[in-house]
Amino acid sequence: MEKKINHLHWNFDHLKKDPEKQFFLLTGLWFFFVTLAGFADSFYLKTSITPNPGFLIVHGITFSIWVILFLVQCVLISSKNIIWHMRLGKFGVILLFLVFVTGFHTIINSAHVRSHEVKEGTLMQILLGVSIALIAIYNRKKPYIHKRIMVLAMVFLTVAAVQRLARTFWNFEDNFWLINVLYIVPLLAMTVFDQFYFKKFKFLSLLILIYWLTDHFLLTRVYTHFFDSYTGKRIIEMLQHIFLVL
Repeated sequence: MEKKINHLHWNFDHLKKDPEKQFFLLTGLWFFFVTLAGFADSFYLKTSITPNPGFLIVHGITFSIWVILFLVQCVLISSKNIIWHMRLGKFGVILLFLVFVTGFHTIINSAHVRSHEVKEGTLMQILLGVSIALIAIYNRKKPYIHKRIMVLAMVFLTVAAVQRLARTFWNFEDNFWLINVLYIVPLLAMTVFDQFYFKKFKFLSLLILIYWLTDHFLLTRVYTHFFDSYTGKRIIEMLQHIFLVL
């Protein structure tokens, strides 16, 4: 069991002896740099004279704080700052709510401003990402489960960043398979890592990978059919009424 020290300290000496902490620290860095690179040209290092709308700026800041928080949490665990990790976790719950609200607000208002249909798939990515992150927080006293489910949540929440990264740096936004490889890098790496690190078959990481693949290649079609139905259209209308007045 990890020794809990109340004061903040930075001791990474034990990190070289703990491959699991190394791995999750690398996942934190992966999501951080994917987000930074993906949104560099449109947000962080934007050079266009056309300013971003206010709702996009608010969401960009909120989401950026969430990604930074994930990385900071990985650093805190790597340096055995367990107490501080738990304290920031409480802030994370509030931040997740803001990510959800600003994310929905941005998607619906962007569709309204540009006069195109609401991207239901993106709404579902945010909803699933936030919901899965809350499940991970609920399982915070089970570190093995907590960490792996949180990685799944981050994959859902950074889908847009991966898409922009692919378009900006490698210009293969239309290459379906290459983009999907980028999506599953963290989950595939986690599955392989678990099998080698624990030296026995681990079901959770494999189930997480299978779930994501099922959602991405099968359930997305179910979501599309649902939102094309009468009930789905009424839900979108309700969301528009809520978020267009915020």
